[in-house]
Amino acid sequence: MMDRKMLLGKIMCLDQNQSLVELEDSRNKCASIVEMVEASLKMKESCNSGNNNNLKTLSKANYKPYGIDFPKATPTGRFTNGQTVVDILGQLLGFDEFIPPFANTTGYDILKGVNYASGSAGILPQSGKYLGDCISLNKQRLYNNSSARKFALVGLGQLGYTPSVISLYGINGINKVNLKVQLFNQNLISLVDKLNAKFSDAKFIYVNTSQIQSSDNLSSLGITNFKRNCCPTTTINLCIPSSATCNNRTSYFFWDKVHPSEAVNKFTANRSYTSLHASDSYPIDVKQLAQLQL
Repeated sequence: MMDRKMLLGKIMCLDQNQSLVELEDSRNKCASIVEMVEASLKMKESCNSGNNNNLKTLSKANYKPYGIDFPKATPTGRFTNGQTVVDILGQLLGFDEFIPPFANTTGYDILKGVNYASGSAGILPQSGKYLGDCISLNKQRLYNNSSARKFALVGLGQLGYTPSVISLYGINGINKVNLKVQLFNQNLISLVDKLNAKFSDAKFIYVNTSQIQSSDNLSSLGITNFKRNCCPTTTINLCIPSSATCNNRTSYFFWDKVHPSEAVNKFTANRSYTSLHASDSYPIDVKQLAQLQL
């Protein structure tokens, strides 16, 4: 039987908006952020489902065109045009409803699983502070104190190709950033091995986002625009409110200058859940993780 209740202690150590300095600094700190979480608790800025809506911050996505492809075309605070990876994984795991943001959840519903992700937050306390308030990783850890035994540690994608990085560092910065991503992911795989050896009553896996989101894989699905973002953006790389978007949203990798489109999220979630190649996840995929009896 699939164990949903204690699966997604899902951590994504970094996100596309983090600086090279933070990437380098946090590469050796990944082990310190592994926390025991229950139900479907997760921490990632790109998977924010509305925790920033009531914060004093510029990092918000509760306005159109965000959510244009979400049910009822509602901008919920998700940093994409539709569903996030966690939304889709939740459905694959059998959840009947979207995992709600912690900020809007009370009572018994919290026990079913909540989303602690906060836009612009990262590993380091100062992450995203120039944009205003956010729920830092330390605060997310304080909010969460429980005992999940199954974790998917999700590696970084090729951040060097994001429009925001190219705008900041130019084409010459692509390889520099991606090299740091590669080093980080290698350390993350090593961390998975160490954690599995140390905690015999738990299971950790690594999801190879870089492999899953390769252009060869996505091109076969009609995702062909990897260089431009679908919506016009502000100086902080988010969509301009009420702006017109690209005509074919399903063909774009990037929604704004930082975050992937729903089309990419769907592909990533499905390949994370059921690996097509052995290199997609290690040592098993999310579906196999959910089915483990611990």
